[in-house]
Amino acid sequence: MPAHPLTRNQVKAVLKQTTNLRDQALLTLGFQTGFRIAELLSLTI
Repeated sequence: MPAHPLTRNQVKAVLKQTTNLRDQALLTLGFQTGFRIAELLSLTI
């Protein structure tokens, strides 16, 4: 099982602060997969 540096409540608080749907999607994907920021930003549709 992967390590989770943030609690569920902390993740929810971070997502609540973000109003941009793209940013919410990237954060959610990052939290769920463990991708690094550079990997997330290099994704294309």
